[in-house]
Formats: sequence, C-alpha cells, structure tokens
Amino acid sequence: AAGSQPTRITPGILPLGRMSIDRESRLIAIETGRTRTNLTRLSADGSRAETFTAGEGLDWDPDARADGAIIFVSERDGSNQLWVRHPDGRTIRLTNLKASFIHSPRWSEDGTRIAFLAVMDGRTDVHVIQADGSRLSRLTQDGLAKGRVAWASGDAALFMTRSTLNGWRLTKIDPATGRDDAIPGGEDIAIIQRSGDRLFARRSRSDMIVEADARTGRVRSLPVPIHVTGLESWTP
Repeated sequence: AAGSQPTRITPGILPLGRMSIDRESRLIAIETGRTRTNLTRLSADGSRAETFTAGEGLDWDPDARADGAIIFVSERDGSNQLWVRHPDGRTIRLTNLKASFIHSPRWSEDGTRIAFLAVMDGRTDVHVIQADGSRLSRLTQDGLAKGRVAWASGDAALFMTRSTLNGWRLTKIDPATGRDDAIPGGEDIAIIQRSGDRLFARRSRSDMIVEADARTGRVRSLPVPIHVTGLESWTP
C-alpha cells in the first residue's frame, strides 16, 4: 500500500536472483542457490516456500502463471532449453533448440503461449511457442541484441528491448505478423519487466526505473523516482 513500510518475506539464507510474480499477485517464482541455481515457488505473503528444482544443471529465469505453472530455462540435459513445471509436479521440456543461450521466457496473459529470446549462431531473436511445446515460431529476423520481452495486456502485442546503432530501444511487435514498431519515448530502454498487471522498464544511461503502459508501451515516470545500478540488479 502507498506509504507503507516494506516487509521482508524471505529468510535471507540464500542469495536470490531473477524473480517473477503471477498476474494475480499470489505466487512468486525466484532463483535461489550458491554453487548452482535452483528455483523456488513462494507465496506472495512469504508463508509457503518450495524449492522444486535440485538438479546438477542450472535452472533460471522463471515466470509464473496464475494456476501455478512455472516456465523456466534449464541446462539439465546439457543445453539451454525451455521447461515447464506444472502444479501437479510434472516437469516437461518444451524445446529442442540448438541455441547457445535462451532467456526471458514469459507467459501470455491467457496462459496459452510463451514468448522468449534465443541466441543461435550469434543472432538473438524473439520466439513464441504454445504452452504444450507446439507451433514454435520466430517473430524477429534482425538478429540484434535484445534485453527482455513482455506481453502487452490482452496479448495483442509483445514488447521487446533491442540494441540499435543509436542505443537501446523499446519496440512493440505484432505476434501474428512479426511487424514491429518503435514506441514513442522508448529510447534508451534496455529492460522491460512485468510485475503483476503492470510493466516497468529501465533506462540504460540514467539507471532510472519508469513505468510502461501495459497496452501501448508508452513510457511515463514514476511518482517517486527509483534509481538502480547494473543491468540485472532489479526485478520489480
């Protein structure tokens, strides 16, 4: 609530990494671990925690769906692939890509699709796959470096951050056609991240956090300025 003091909901035992909160604000998926990265499901009030991956391979970059399903990246089979952990405990691999790196998997609002970034042959592009692992498609063809991807409200579009000759830029993509358009005011946006039903972004030069409209992507300043350092040092 506005003006309230923050409450710590983790015990402070393990280092924490990237995290996500589902759109109903009931479940947090979070990276934990020291020598290897595992994943933990945490209730939003911190009362329940379950570490659900404990393999020798690294597991990272989780995203939570409202029903408790968590999409994440793992190298447990020797290469970067997308996996999904269902609420009943089933863990299923969704991809078999020859990618050097996969990151930023994100559930669509209706939970039927997953958008993610994959690096293949030195080229980074946005991909979309159905929740059951079918109908994999590549939306972008430019191969330029990209920071993150996020679904617009209603799943009518995707937002991505892309590195260009003029610096980072926030761009809107039509998931049906792959057409992309630069967002007005989206210059210098390096990271885009959904938190519940809101979108937040980070400007690369000033390290300031701003909010992006969940439908249009238009960027606006926060009422209270927030400043961070380091490309990956925040997860709102």
